[in-house]
Amino acid sequence: MWDMKRRLLIPAFLFAACCPIHEKNLNLLRSENLDFDENEISKAEVPLHALSYNEIIEAAVHQNLDLRVKAQEVRIKEEEYTQATWKMLPQLMFNLEQYGRNRNTGSFSQSLTNQPPAPPSISSEQHDTTYDITFTWNIIDFALAFNRARQEANRTVMLRLDYIRLQQNLILEVTKSYWKAQLALKGISRAKDLINRINEYQQKIRYYVDKGTLPAMPNLKMDAQLSKFKLQLQDFNRDYTTAKSQLAQFMGLRSADMFEMIPMEMGAIESFKFNWNELEGIAVTHRPELFGKDVEEKVFIDEVHNQALQLIPGLGPYGQTKFDSNKFLIWNHWLQAGLKITYNIFGIPNAYYGMKAAEQQQELVKKNRVALTLGVLTQIQLALLLNQDAYDNYLIAKDYNNTQQKLKDQALQVLKVGEFHDGDVLSYESDAFLAEMTAYERYGNFMLSLEQINNSIGLPRYFQNKEEDL
Repeated sequence: MWDMKRRLLIPAFLFAACCPIHEKNLNLLRSENLDFDENEISKAEVPLHALSYNEIIEAAVHQNLDLRVKAQEVRIKEEEYTQATWKMLPQLMFNLEQYGRNRNTGSFSQSLTNQPPAPPSISSEQHDTTYDITFTWNIIDFALAFNRARQEANRTVMLRLDYIRLQQNLILEVTKSYWKAQLALKGISRAKDLINRINEYQQKIRYYVDKGTLPAMPNLKMDAQLSKFKLQLQDFNRDYTTAKSQLAQFMGLRSADMFEMIPMEMGAIESFKFNWNELEGIAVTHRPELFGKDVEEKVFIDEVHNQALQLIPGLGPYGQTKFDSNKFLIWNHWLQAGLKITYNIFGIPNAYYGMKAAEQQQELVKKNRVALTLGVLTQIQLALLLNQDAYDNYLIAKDYNNTQQKLKDQALQVLKVGEFHDGDVLSYESDAFLAEMTAYERYGNFMLSLEQINNSIGLPRYFQNKEEDL
C-alpha cells in the first residue's frame, strides 16, 4: 500500500514543481522586486549643486547602471575563474559503507577428487563496515583543468576590457547629451523675453489688420514669420528636457529634475594639428576591443590544446588505503597503489574535429581583429574629418553671428529715426538670436568632435580645448 502511495506522490510533486506561478503569486513577486528596484534606484547620490561637464562624467562613471551590470558580470567571471583553478587539484575520495543482510553467504563445495567435499562454510559477515580513502591524479585531467582555468582568466580579462570600452562610450554619449542640453538651456534663457515681445507685437498687428488700419499682406507675412520663429524657440524646451533626461539616466538618477547644470559660455576654439600616423599608433595600442581580440585568440589556442589532449590516453596514478571489518579476513587494513590508463577509442573523432573547429575559431578571431583594426583606423579618419568640418562650420557660424548682431544693432539705430517699425526690429532680433544659437551649436559640435577623436583612439578626454570649462 505504501509503495502505491509513493508512486502516486512523486509524480504529483514533480507536476506541482513544473506548474507556472499563479497570477496572484506573480503579482506578489513583482511587488516585492519592485520594492527592491526602487530602493536600489534611490541609492544614487543626488547632487546638491549645479554640475559642470566633468562632474557629470564623474557621476555617470560612478553611478551608471549599465556599468554596474557589466561590473557584476566581471565579478561573476572572476568567481568562475577561481572555481576553475580548484579543478586542478587531484581527487581525494573517501567512501564509507555499512551494510547488513538478512541471510549469510554460506556456500558448499563439490569435490573434484574421491575425497569428500568440505562442509558448508562462510567467509563474510551479515553485517560489515568498510571504508577507503583514494588519492588519484589524472595527468591529462590536470592539463585540461590548467588550460580551462587559463581560459577563464582570459575571459575575465575580456570582460574587463568590455567594461573599459563601455565606460569610454558612456563618456561620449554624455558629451553628446551635455552639449545638446547646454544649447537648449541657453536658448530657453535667451528666448523668453523675445517670445513675450513677439506675442505683444502679434496681438497689436492682428488687432489693426482686423480693423483695416494696417495692410493685411505685409503684416500677416511678418506675423507668420514671427510665429515660425516661435516654433523654433519651442523646440529648445523639448530638446532640453530630452537631453537632461538622458544625462539623468546616464548618472543613474530617476528624474531630470534631480540635478542642474552650470551654464557654459562659448569661448575661443583652438585649432588642433593632428598627426594621422601618431593617432593611428595611439589607437592600435589603446583600443580595448583590439586587446580583447588578442586575448580571445589565446582562449581558442588553449581550446586547441584541450582538444588535442583528449587524443592522448588518460594516465592516472593512484593510491588508497582500505579497511574492512570482516572478521574472516586475515588483514582488515591494507594499502594499494596502481596506475590506471583509460582511452576512449570512439571519442577520438570527436576530439580531433573539436581541435579542427577550435583552430578555425582561432583564424576567425584573427580575421575579426584585422577587420576591427581597419574599422578603428576608418573611425579615426572620419573623426578627423568631422573635427575639421566642425571647426570650419564654427568659423562660418561665428562670422554669420557677428554679421547678424551688427544688423540687429543697425536695426535698433534705424528704429530710433523712424525708418523701421517694431516688427522689423523683432525680425532682425530673431535672426540674430538664431545666428547666435547656430554659432553655439557649432561650438558644441566642435567640442563633441574632439571627444569623438578621443573615443576613436581609446583615450577619453585626451584632447581638450584650452577654453573648455573643466
